[in-house]
Amino acid sequence: LRPDGRRVPVLLASAVLDAERGEAAVFVADLSEKKRTEAALGAAEARLERALSSAHMATWEWDCATDALTGSKGAESLYGRVPGELATGAAELATVHADDRAKRLEAHRLRGRGEDAFDEQYRVVWPDGTVRWLHAMGSVTERDAGGEPRLANGVVMDITPLKEEQARRELLVREVDHRAKNVLAVVQAVLKLTVAEDPKE
Repeated sequence: LRPDGRRVPVLLASAVLDAERGEAAVFVADLSEKKRTEAALGAAEARLERALSSAHMATWEWDCATDALTGSKGAESLYGRVPGELATGAAELATVHADDRAKRLEAHRLRGRGEDAFDEQYRVVWPDGTVRWLHAMGSVTERDAGGEPRLANGVVMDITPLKEEQARRELLVREVDHRAKNVLAVVQAVLKLTVAEDPKE
């Protein structure tokens, strides 16, 4: 308790210096700054968690040697899984759409050959059959003495709405192109007919 009446967290420790003479020492350390730092860190982590959740994003870290995969809160939900289901890189790879799996495996091989940064888009299949598009970006952050990747980390985000909008635009472009060709064919047919019926011919 401080003179102004405020309570402060402290660390209290004692040690016997000389038992025969009855000498001991007591140490008191003010933990206020440590507690403030911990509170600020906790608040920053909570803000990051909310921001990632709002953006449908997650962070991840992959231990290439042990295949252990960890991520921020909510990472598994991007794959339609519950916490703990994607504890390894192999488990994450198993969620990838069959048509995209070879591409992801090739990306892993490239990282093994010295390419550090990566940027991948791929589909994942949820347990209920739902297909979602994900965009993963990151880099190899540590390599062993032989140059093999040891640690990689980055972010992953759900880009399904973007892909759906892109597909709608492409469909619209194809439809407009198809209709334009049809109109052009009709105009050309009318012109040919007009020329054929022209009495001057």
